[in-house]
Amino acid sequence: MKLRLFIKSWCPWCKAAIARLNDLGAEFETFDIEKERSARDEMVRFSGQTLTPVLLAPLPSGPAVLADFGPEEIEGFLEKHGLRP
Repeated sequence: MKLRLFIKSWCPWCKAAIARLNDLGAEFETFDIEKERSARDEMVRFSGQTLTPVLLAPLPSGPAVLADFGPEEIEGFLEKHGLRP
């Protein structure tokens, strides 16, 4: 199961989130919401907002969402949902 990271390519918080996920060894896919309308729609549907970054974890019990966050919040989110790499 891969995490889904919704970003805007120019966003410094998005770049920091990518770096932190890489540092943690997490498996994830990025989706640029300015280039992919369907990704933007999915992000808004799950997070209720248009701010990035948004991290979506598809879990068996339903998706877990971390929205409009700083990189220091990622590790706690992963641990809370049993996703620590």
